[in-house]
Amino acid sequence: MASNAKKVPETASQTDFDIPIRRHLRWDFSEVGPDFIERSKLENYFWLSASLAAPYLEKFFIRVLQPTIPDIDDQKLAEDTKNMLAQEAMHSMVHNKFNKHIANQGVKLDASHALLEESVDWLSGYSTIDLIGVVAAGEHIIYSLSIVFLNCEETRMSMTPQARQLFDFHCLEETEHGAVSHDLYRYFVGESYWTRIRTALVATRLIWTILVRTMRRLINENGDKITWREKLSFFKYAIVKPGTVRKLIGHLFQYLHPRYKMTFDHGDKKQMKRVEERVNLFSEQAFPGT
Repeated sequence: MASNAKKVPETASQTDFDIPIRRHLRWDFSEVGPDFIERSKLENYFWLSASLAAPYLEKFFIRVLQPTIPDIDDQKLAEDTKNMLAQEAMHSMVHNKFNKHIANQGVKLDASHALLEESVDWLSGYSTIDLIGVVAAGEHIIYSLSIVFLNCEETRMSMTPQARQLFDFHCLEETEHGAVSHDLYRYFVGESYWTRIRTALVATRLIWTILVRTMRRLINENGDKITWREKLSFFKYAIVKPGTVRKLIGHLFQYLHPRYKMTFDHGDKKQMKRVEERVNLFSEQAFPGT
């Protein structure tokens, strides 16, 4: 007789593949100028803000999640977490290299670094459970930004090739480990909607600092005068087409919805494979024989 019992999942992980650590990739930013998106000064500052924030966010994620690994009894989830944090460490290293190169081109970054360091330090007073919630919400937003970037050829192709490789690589890995922070939230926090709401608001404040306040700091520190045409163009980019910020807000509302169960869909795996292939090919062509 057939059983009606619900099948018990074998693992708490929602990732049905191993998360790779791409130590074979090599990086060269020598052809990247201060305006790596030449068509729009504000788009350039938008993505530069994301790059500047990356090492601070990755360090924060590692600091929060590394101590949880010994308490994870689920082997697949523990392995996912270790590999995700290894990816985060690589993101930090490569973005630091990119950011230093931009600074060497004459772009002033000191005030932005100070703002980002202050913003991450502001989180130090929260409990471990709350910080896991902040990481889950923050990763959800970063995953959403990655999907928007990978699906927008206009934005990708506007970048100089070496910068595009960096963002392709980072966004690819965000799509790969996007589920892990959700899994950790469910594992340690459970289904607490109140914690999800409360910590998502904290994460939203953090992302606002990265994407808006850091942009303003960069503009002011470098003495740029932004024309109304440039502002209108960026508004169209952010809200209308491709609507990067509008889509991020939509993903955030999805996360805040009371019926959202922290389930995760990795999306188009064929696209992930295509992105990996072009990242590998670019590295092989830039560094033949490695």
